[in-house]
Amino acid sequence: MINIDLTTKNTVYNTLGPQAQWIQHRFGRRNYPDLELELDTVVKIVQESEDTINLISCYGDPSSYSNILDILDKVKEGRCVFNSHLSFKNDQLIDALNNKQAYVVVPLFGIEDLNDKILLRSNWDLVLKNIKNLKCSVCIEFYTYSFNYHQIDKVRSLFNSDNIEVKFKEGLYTHPAGFSPIVDENGKWLYDAYSPKSKWKELLQTVNGYNCLIQFVKPVKGKSILKNPLIYRIDGVSARDNISISVTGDVFPSYNLLVQFSNALCSDWTLAFSKITERDKVTVKEDFRNVCIDLSNILDYLKQHNNVYKNDFDSILTNLANSNI
Repeated sequence: MINIDLTTKNTVYNTLGPQAQWIQHRFGRRNYPDLELELDTVVKIVQESEDTINLISCYGDPSSYSNILDILDKVKEGRCVFNSHLSFKNDQLIDALNNKQAYVVVPLFGIEDLNDKILLRSNWDLVLKNIKNLKCSVCIEFYTYSFNYHQIDKVRSLFNSDNIEVKFKEGLYTHPAGFSPIVDENGKWLYDAYSPKSKWKELLQTVNGYNCLIQFVKPVKGKSILKNPLIYRIDGVSARDNISISVTGDVFPSYNLLVQFSNALCSDWTLAFSKITERDKVTVKEDFRNVCIDLSNILDYLKQHNNVYKNDFDSILTNLANSNI
């Protein structure tokens, strides 16, 4: 499988995704760039690869890619995974996904009036219509919280169709205690989303949320990874899985590295001071350790002359073979 990040454009604002937060940012839309992967690059990969193409987007949504219909026209039948929130009005796109027998993955954080509580600006009527009109294979990933847990039975009945698989997943939590403060793109704290096991069953601002957010009030001024930022270096090996191509055209040997690189395109982070001294021993905060390893490897990788895909699909394999990641 080849992961391809198409665009940073999106119709929704995912308050728990890279649009809204990373290691040192919680308040408002991050300053990520407005980018799209070049059409010629995507077409060449799609045409020359026999692998399944996994269309993703760290900041955006593949449905918002300007030339998405051109891409789907080139993909091989049954060889496309399409990850989308489906909050769009585009019947041609739905038809193209059906015609190509795509596998469509749809993350949901609630249905009906709760659909837009974490995915701000999500239009439930459009989402439901698009799911119902998809005749290809669909996987609904429903993330459970205390505020939406009562909807589980309705989700099962609503999507009781032969072509739809429903997976219930534990919610995404930014705090280890099992909750996530939800902040809109303008930096306004709305409420906190808790685990189903919590006593908090509604979306409310809580003391826990306040205490979690207070440490992020002062913005961090750092550098984009493209500007060679100073990072406390930790030597380590980053996992490999699938070839992954970022929205900038850089090629990585794993999805995780693509996500870390994409997050680091913003300038709202710095790991130059992430070290802490314990007696005579220098260590790194555990929360940042893996990030330091991955970003150290990515910086080494970016310094190589052959890391960027240059309209030659064979170079992808060369890049990975010569990479130190």
